Amino acid sequence: MPDVRLAAPADAVVAALDRAERAAADAELPAALHPIPLLSALSEAAFRRVLGTLVLRRLPAGALVIREGEPGNAFYFVASGRLRVYATDGLGRQTDLAELGETAVFGEMALLSAQPRSASVVCATEVDLLEAGQKALAQLADELGAVAEALHGFTRERLLGNLMATSPLFRPFQRMQQRELLRRFTSHDVASGTVVIHEGEQGRGLFVVLSGELDVSRRGADGSAIPLAGLRTGDVFGEMAILRNAATTATVVAVRPATVLFLAREYVARIVAAVPEIKSYLEALAEDREIDNQLVLGEDVPADERVLI
Repeated sequence: MPDVRLAAPADAVVAALDRAERAAADAELPAALHPIPLLSALSEAAFRRVLGTLVLRRLPAGALVIREGEPGNAFYFVASGRLRVYATDGLGRQTDLAELGETAVFGEMALLSAQPRSASVVCATEVDLLEAGQKALAQLADELGAVAEALHGFTRERLLGNLMATSPLFRPFQRMQQRELLRRFTSHDVASGTVVIHEGEQGRGLFVVLSGELDVSRRGADGSAIPLAGLRTGDVFGEMAILRNAATTATVVAVRPATVLFLAREYVARIVAAVPEIKSYLEALAEDREIDNQLVLGEDVPADERVLI
């Protein structure tokens, strides 16, 4: 069955969205399928405008709906069928994040920001989706404040779930331990242009990018900033200064609105001492990052000087 796009029949739209609304109050709903409180945040007029813009997509098993890393310009209601959500690491390995079924909503980050997709979504069976694309987003323009507020908590939980499933920082722990570790982090929303780390300051702790984009740079001999790397969702930074008990060697600036998680150095030290896998991960990350930095800067550092002691 090819990807078929049709104007969504009014009865199909109302039925599918009604099921999603009812499911939102269903205490037995699996965690992976939590519908978002989207419709209740809309005025009746906005709701009717959105109904007229939805497109029904009928997709075969194996069809890719969302590709990780691509820009988001639509969100979807699942009218029927099942989909698999997964993330891919730098080596091409896939990690399953969730399974979505009837009444689920996904792709909602398109409502909140221009962030690239943080995961891929593929059809596990034949699927009927109601797609809310650019026209729907335009109709929602006057309502985005209310919608964003309704989505914020849900989206944060989804991002945290993805982080726990994919980050090596959480891999050694069981689910309950992961949640306990997350409780030790503080969450900070940072505006574009905010300096999160200043080169030369004492390391304060470990940072994890929950969403957004940050750039890393180092001062050159002439005082200019030399770009070293970019940081995206799931990236860890601040580990070098913690492991070496030294001043930070680079500046980190948000280049678009971002949310970062922060773990104070005292707690990082306790985890590193107690969990060898975390110590090994952070040491390898720091060493790889320093080698990459030296390549960018065109410097040659003897191997012995790169060893973390």
